[in-house]
Amino acid sequence: MSPSVNPPANALMVKTAKGIAEVSSADHLLGPRLRTILLMVDGKLTFAELAARAATFGNAPAIVAHLLSEGFIEPQGTAAREPQPRTIHLQPSSLETGTDEATRHLVTELTRSGNLLTLRGDSLASMRENEAINPAKFFMRETISRLLGNGAVGVLDAINLATTREKLLAELSACCDIVRDLKGTDEADNFRISVLALLPE
Repeated sequence: MSPSVNPPANALMVKTAKGIAEVSSADHLLGPRLRTILLMVDGKLTFAELAARAATFGNAPAIVAHLLSEGFIEPQGTAAREPQPRTIHLQPSSLETGTDEATRHLVTELTRSGNLLTLRGDSLASMRENEAINPAKFFMRETISRLLGNGAVGVLDAINLATTREKLLAELSACCDIVRDLKGTDEADNFRISVLALLPE
């Protein structure tokens, strides 16, 4: 399955043979967050419900897309809980402007299916803030992964768990120390400037 093609929001998700092997083997290919989401896949959760649970771990689209593209999960044939229209018409007044398309789609699907009973203003604001800092998080993860390789897991987990600008800035300090130790002060300064440029004001 192409990572850019998502199944319908109401498609029931199941583990593939590769996914079953991952959760039953002592040797793990996935990190703890991805394995936790993989363990939730039981043939009863839809794609939208799985994405909603993954949202608690940070970048929901990236987590679910990774499990799909790497062949750990797949839609269960054409099974779905109930027929849903393929075209989704979003009402601009239903969500505050500034929410990205993926978030609007997810919230619309969850509301329609009855799985999102309430959406408090603060939770929507948190979702938006987390999405807004994703470019900076991605840059930090890529840089640290290149520098530390397999030893980057703990640092990457800390970056992923930072869901607000303030939390990510706290992780930025630790990451700058790593860059400084391995590449020098100039590289660390450039790294900090690049991350701050990617963060919203």
